[in-house]
Amino acid sequence: MRNQTIRWLWQVPGRKKGCVAALTAIQALTGFGGVALALLVRNAVDSAVARENEAFLRSMLLLVLLAAVQILLHVIIRWLTEYTRASFEN
Repeated sequence: MRNQTIRWLWQVPGRKKGCVAALTAIQALTGFGGVALALLVRNAVDSAVARENEAFLRSMLLLVLLAAVQILLHVIIRWLTEYTRASFEN
């Protein structure tokens, strides 16, 4: 039973295995970004409370950069999802 399931999962995507792998990797990066966001917010709050202006500004800059990267990753995920879905349907 298990081997049949693995064989079926391997055969269904056909030549689009790369797209599925890319989607999986990008989704993992997005999950990592959520953890990084929590850590950066914590650092920003800690440095604001400690009145460390330089550390606060660095944390805020990294937060803005992370937000931009997250937006870009979501755009890529959306495009790759639609591309892969259209490939499977046609």
